[in-house]
Amino acid sequence: MAGQIVLLFSYLSQTFVILHAFKPLTTSGFDFTVNLPQGAGYLSSMELEPDPIIILSEDIVTHFASISVDIPGLDCPLLHVLPL
Repeated sequence: MAGQIVLLFSYLSQTFVILHAFKPLTTSGFDFTVNLPQGAGYLSSMELEPDPIIILSEDIVTHFASISVDIPGLDCPLLHVLPL
């Protein structure tokens, strides 16, 4: 899951992260993960979930690079998420 960090805070000697996750793709009839080699990333919606989530900072696995992607026939903007 990729997202945007909103806030970091500490409580009782633990560090927490508040973030908005990118919405998963829900377009039916189109497989966005077919034939992607390992490490090639994945496609996600560019829209963020409206409700933030709280996780422990140690649950963050990696940073990621992203680029916007336009696919003809789809009317939702996409984000190619590539873990670094």
